[in-house]
This record gives sequence, structure tokens and C-alpha cells, in this order.
Amino acid sequence: MKKSGLIILILLLTSCALQNINPKDIQKEGILQFYTYDITNPMDVINHSETVSKVKIKKIDTFASYIDDNSQYPMTKIEVELIDDIKGQSEDNFDLLWTGGLIKSEDLSESLKTNKKYVYYEFTDILDLKKNDEYVIAYSDMIISVNGYGIFKVDDDQLVNLKTNKELKLKDIGY
Repeated sequence: MKKSGLIILILLLTSCALQNINPKDIQKEGILQFYTYDITNPMDVINHSETVSKVKIKKIDTFASYIDDNSQYPMTKIEVELIDDIKGQSEDNFDLLWTGGLIKSEDLSESLKTNKKYVYYEFTDILDLKKNDEYVIAYSDMIISVNGYGIFKVDDDQLVNLKTNKELKLKDIGY
């Protein structure tokens, strides 16, 4: 089931650039992170985030990359258009970073080299993000808070967390 999920991830996450990638050429790696709060509680995620914005997804990069030399994991860039700030303040158009994603093996450091052509670092999937759809996203330093746990689909006056499906009213977060 996990392998089929990875194959579906690759197919759905991609554009023309990935049509030539064979899923057998991908090594899957998990991402392990610990938090001092309940990441399944939407209000905890929002309260522990510097910024919460309603945005429209413009583009999701196909490949992840290391943002700087100190990065433990690669990041996938998500270009967004600001609709409204709920907490904190953002630019009109900016990039958010999602921890993990598909990276070319040649972009890995020597200590992480693999015999596969690609490595997929998985913390949470971003499959549910769709170009031109609107979301409320919690983030700090442009990094999406606990990945899918910090992303909410807007449904009328409610938010639905993409990872847990827990609902939250917009008024509960001051919007």
C-alpha cells in the first residue's frame, strides 16, 4: 500500500518533468521531527505559528532542494498569492517551504548518496494541494508549520485540516 501511495504521489505531484521518472528509481525516506505541542490540534498549530495566511496556490515545484548548508532535509517550494493575513503579515506573492519532497540523488551530499536516481523525503504529503485553490496556511520563517498539519482547506466559514480532517471555524482564529 505504501509503494502504491508513493507512485500515486509521484504521478499527482508532477508535471511533464516527471513523466520520465520510473518509480523504481526512487528511494523513500521518512522525516522524523518532535514537537512540544499536539500537532493534531489545529489551534495548537495556529498558536505556535508566527504567521497564518489565506493564500491561493500558484505553483508547486517538482523537485525539492536544500535551502542552505545547515538544512537537515530538502524543502519543496510552493509559490502562493496572498489573499489575506489572519495572523502576522506577509508579502502579496511569496514562496512557502514544505519540508521534504522529491530530490535528485545528484543533489544529495556525499554522505547521503544512494544507488537510486531520486530520494523522496516524506513527512506529510502535499497531494491535496491544488493549483489555484485557496487554503489557510500556518507557517513560521516561510516554512509550513508541521507540513500538512499547518494546511487548511477553506470551506465556507470553516477550515478543514488536510492531514487530520479536523474542522475549525474561521471565527475561532480571529477571521
